[in-house]
Amino acid sequence: MAKHLILFIISLIWINTLQAQQRPIIDMHEHAWNVVQAGPEAPENTTYLKNRLSTADSLNIVRIVASGPHRFVTYWKSIAGDRMISGAFFPCIDGNPPNQGYGPCFPNNQSFPHINWLREQFETGTYEVMGELTNPYAGIPYNDERMMPYFELAEELDIPVAVHLQGAPPLTAQNCCPDFRLSFGDPFELEEILVKFPDLRLHIMHANIKWIPTLVLLLQQYPNIMVDLTPYQVAMPRKGFHDLLREYKINGLIDRVMFGTDGAPYEVSIASIESADFLTEEEKSGIFCNNAAKFMEQPGLCK
Repeated sequence: MAKHLILFIISLIWINTLQAQQRPIIDMHEHAWNVVQAGPEAPENTTYLKNRLSTADSLNIVRIVASGPHRFVTYWKSIAGDRMISGAFFPCIDGNPPNQGYGPCFPNNQSFPHINWLREQFETGTYEVMGELTNPYAGIPYNDERMMPYFELAEELDIPVAVHLQGAPPLTAQNCCPDFRLSFGDPFELEEILVKFPDLRLHIMHANIKWIPTLVLLLQQYPNIMVDLTPYQVAMPRKGFHDLLREYKINGLIDRVMFGTDGAPYEVSIASIESADFLTEEEKSGIFCNNAAKFMEQPGLCK
């Protein structure tokens, strides 16, 4: 009897492992930039990208949404091809990303892309997502008038928008970004935008447990919002991350959560979801792929 029970448990583990291996995944939060301080074509950076893509292929990661400086995004796209969905990364600081050493955000060295140039990038397919938008780093509220033309363009072209929520490494204002303010990452800053642009598809990045009451209210009020929980799948103890997931499930919002890595190892990021035994297989498949495919309006990605 004990032997049969052990075999049964082993078979369940094997089935769950097989499901995890076969489950298609969309990484909604990746960044195209350096691992060494050099250009995108530097051998170390190219090797990193190719290794990352090889790992992604082995884990059935069918799409990677990546943003970063324009020259990095276009170089990554030239190697990754259709596996990569490119995102426009701004506003920048004196023309550069808040993270040092990556070079200018855009060819004109400006902190904001010219609106007509950005429109052309979307219309030609160079970019498919607007974001990650990094307003808190630049000290610019999301509801600042300078942002309105970009949200208007995204709504007009039906382009998803991804925004950075609140957090950053310690002493960010002192170390890289003097205008950085946590208050500009308050999700309630997004409310006026959501009212003004009701058809905007909005992806809130880093949707952490500190903002749960606010995020729950926003998600309940505005059906076009989705969230990712990076980097907490690796930055928090597993129990703490599972508590965060539970909050979304308890509030009936687990189908609004999308998988992302923010550059963290794929294996650990995937395990953080697979190990959540309070989620059904359908809910896990939703987080890994189906929720993002619906948000991106590309349901065929998860087949």
